Amino acid sequence: YRQSAHGGRLSLVAFSRTNTQLDTTFTFLFNEVQPRVDIYHQDITFSFEFALTNFRQQEKVGYSYRLEGYDQSWSEPSAANKISFYSLPSGQYQLRIKAMNSRGQWLPNELLIEVVVHPPWWKTWWAYLLYAGLMAGLAYGVFYFLRKRWELHNRLTLEQQEAQRLKELDHFKSRLYTNLTHEFRTPLTVILGMTGQMAEATQQAREQAARLIERNGQQLLALINQLLDLSKLEDQSFQLNLQQGDIVAYLRYVTESFHTFVNGKNLSLQFHSTIQELVMDFDAEQIQQVMTNLISNAAKFTPSGGDITVQLDRETDAARKRQAPAAPLRIQVKDTGIGIAEAHQPHIFDRFYQVANDTTRTGEGTGIGLAHTHELIKLMGGQIFVSSELGKGTVFTITLPVHRSAPALDEQSLKAAKPMLSVAGPPPDEQATDGANASTEDLPQLLIIEDNPDVVFYLKSCLQGRYQLDVAFNGRIGIEKALANIPDLIISDVMMPEMDGYAVCDLLKNDVRTSHVPIILLTAKADGSSRIHGLRQGADAYLAKPFNQEELLVRLEKLLELRKRLQERYAGYPAGPVTDGHDNGQPHRIDDAFVQQIINIVSDNYTEEDFGLPQLCQQVHMSRSQLFRKMKALMNISPSEYIRNYRLQEAKKLLETGEWNVSEVAFMVGYKQLSHFSKNFQDAFGHPPSETRK
Repeated sequence: YRQSAHGGRLSLVAFSRTNTQLDTTFTFLFNEVQPRVDIYHQDITFSFEFALTNFRQQEKVGYSYRLEGYDQSWSEPSAANKISFYSLPSGQYQLRIKAMNSRGQWLPNELLIEVVVHPPWWKTWWAYLLYAGLMAGLAYGVFYFLRKRWELHNRLTLEQQEAQRLKELDHFKSRLYTNLTHEFRTPLTVILGMTGQMAEATQQAREQAARLIERNGQQLLALINQLLDLSKLEDQSFQLNLQQGDIVAYLRYVTESFHTFVNGKNLSLQFHSTIQELVMDFDAEQIQQVMTNLISNAAKFTPSGGDITVQLDRETDAARKRQAPAAPLRIQVKDTGIGIAEAHQPHIFDRFYQVANDTTRTGEGTGIGLAHTHELIKLMGGQIFVSSELGKGTVFTITLPVHRSAPALDEQSLKAAKPMLSVAGPPPDEQATDGANASTEDLPQLLIIEDNPDVVFYLKSCLQGRYQLDVAFNGRIGIEKALANIPDLIISDVMMPEMDGYAVCDLLKNDVRTSHVPIILLTAKADGSSRIHGLRQGADAYLAKPFNQEELLVRLEKLLELRKRLQERYAGYPAGPVTDGHDNGQPHRIDDAFVQQIINIVSDNYTEEDFGLPQLCQQVHMSRSQLFRKMKALMNISPSEYIRNYRLQEAKKLLETGEWNVSEVAFMVGYKQLSHFSKNFQDAFGHPPSETRK
């Protein structure tokens, strides 16, 4: 309590609180200790009751209070001696109460009460500490989860990349083995085939066979050496044998050594240099290997009549930019070939990479030639680039630094580094095989579509005397010859420039003029998927290199026998529909339609006097020779014979009715002269038409 100046004392009479669980009221005794009140979160309201004791005129007393820390000012004086508070924020407050006497004077002493509002447990410091711990734990948990998820993602990504790498490696190995097998099979076909023929061959033929065997053996050796060199280049164990000499003269020598090979392919090879002489360090053997790869590659993909150019100059602009002491040598090998698609150009120097599209040799070679060239140039400190446009040609550009520190190049080393002319040699002499075809007009016609001259020579040596032989050195020319001549049989390689064997087979089998011609695909790709693909394109047989000569001959004979069965199939339908209710599947669909078309055209026009072979050719859109060979192959009868026989069969039916005389029937079936009709009828049936009438 506090003693007033007039004897009255301001005292706290009572304190009460309304709790969520119970209501409590406390009565305070007079004491000198400043009271303290603790309020908890369960306390909804709390009240203080006070009075001015020992003062008679209580009704004239006024009270005012202020809760410091909560109220900004004192309350208005009032006779009410009870104060209630509701839901105060947690914290420490001081309640100050003062009294006014009846004369309106404030008593000097105040009643002070310390009020402590405790926060609920969830707002205490230790609760916040717990929250902070929980948040830290949650944050760590999220971080740990995200890190583990990231690690799992990275691990899965690495596993997927590793799986993809292993898959690519497996695919690479399979492709490598397939391509190596292909590259080995073609020369082995010639080597084994010519070896088998040498025992019974003449001396001239033996010499020719020996040259073929040597050339193809050197080709195998060159391939193996490139593989070994490439492995050494990759493990950095390959060493250059640098010598100092005139590289311009050497490159001219290497280029000119290819003239015979290039001329044999009907290509032009030219050498141009803006430099008369350039003495520098170079490895003669490896330079000739690079040029052999590039010139052979250009010749392989340049059509007949194209141009190949080797050009030398100095890269002066690049030297100035790099502040090089000497301008690098620039070597360019240009061709007017089929070109390389832009999408393939960044990968063309990758090991075992082959460009595959409709205009190139699909899966050509092993894909090590350009990779080998790239590694050699890199080892020499140079660079190689490619620029190409489909249908216009390709340019390979090599830049080599010029150094002069090696010993001088001697003539013996120059001769020892002679390019592999045995590999890039001229096509074999074909006089022996050409002479064998001089008197083969009555033999079946066989078209060979093969771009390798050695394989062509071997095939001709196997087939001469049995067939009339014609040769096409790429798929496009093969198509043209097949459509123009309608051969009896076709042997086609699969991997060829301009159009591969699959495309050739598909096109010919879907063309009505050649759909009946049996096709043998002869290829180094002996895997099951390639064989199935070839058969799906319509191939009648699929032989893998190296093949047995006797097997090839038997296959050809059996295909000719199948053609005879095909002739029997159509022989019984000179005047009726082909659809006989059996054996009318996909293989004969085009041929059935063609024969039915012939029957329908003749049936609709045989009564016309002017209808004959020219009109039939016009309606089926074929030349006379094409129609003749097509009908001869399918029906074993010429177009003119078929028209005549059809008319005679119809004439016989009309005569057997007895309604018309011979003259009337002759004109009804399209004959202009009665004598001509009577003679043809006599020849066909063995008796005159007059004896046929009923």
